[in-house]
Amino acid sequence: YAYQGDEPDGFLSAPEVIRLLRDYVHERRLPVIEGCAVLDARREQGYFTMQTSRGTIRSKCLVVAAGEY
Repeated sequence: YAYQGDEPDGFLSAPEVIRLLRDYVHERRLPVIEGCAVLDARREQGYFTMQTSRGTIRSKCLVVAAGEY
């Protein structure tokens, strides 16, 4: 997903990063769930089974994003 801004050697601001990620998710119709706490995650039979604040979710992929970026 290529950067489309005016400063290719610069850095995106926080609002620009958020917009870039939201556009990426929307364009690819990704099933992203925001504001959901994962209480437990286990790999079982080729899938991840996660107990979350919104119930059980089963997925082939799991992305752990932590930190300020």
